[in-house]
Amino acid sequence: MLKRIHDIILDYREAHGMSRRELAAKSKYSEKSLQNYERAADVWIPLEKALYLGKKIMGLSDYTILLSYYVNTPIIGVDITGTVIPLEEVRNLLSSSYSITALASLHHAFEDNELKIQVSIDTGINYQRLEDIRQTFYKDRPVEIEEALRICKVLGKKFSELFGVVPEDYANDEKALDIATTLQDYIEKQDSNFVNWEKVDSNLSKREVDYLREMLAVFRKLNLK
Repeated sequence: MLKRIHDIILDYREAHGMSRRELAAKSKYSEKSLQNYERAADVWIPLEKALYLGKKIMGLSDYTILLSYYVNTPIIGVDITGTVIPLEEVRNLLSSSYSITALASLHHAFEDNELKIQVSIDTGINYQRLEDIRQTFYKDRPVEIEEALRICKVLGKKFSELFGVVPEDYANDEKALDIATTLQDYIEKQDSNFVNWEKVDSNLSKREVDYLREMLAVFRKLNLK
């Protein structure tokens, strides 16, 4: 699940047993401003203030702050870059302290049922599972590396355009960017052929495969009604 910056600010204050007045004194922002930021009410927190509160007050990384702000989703290699680490280390971190989550871009894209059906056909991922992945934007449901790989390849997107890496404990997020950087690098190097039509018939032509994909999409659309 991707927490928004106002939730992180509120969680930080409550976890440290701080009143809004105490946080105001520490951050040099007014109580009224902090109230608005926590509630995302009258005004949305400006990015420069989100970065200041996140880095200087709460000790978060730029990557986590930008993800939680998510108006400006950070594209790895363009806006921000981490270090590629061993994939086995990434797997261990994802099984213990971090998780992959859908970003707003994927959440909105998968509101289109026809697209979701086509992605299901091309990735081999069950339609309902794709809906579960879409909902990781606001629900705690882990996404597997292989699932992110297939979705990114089929949609022709970078990992950081569709997914983010979030820590279980926002006070310890120092590896999030390196995990995301490694996954983006790994995914870009992988093949994009996930459904083996040769298992149906090894003599199928490209036109026949395209036809089967189209008929399968029609069948699944009818089944949704």
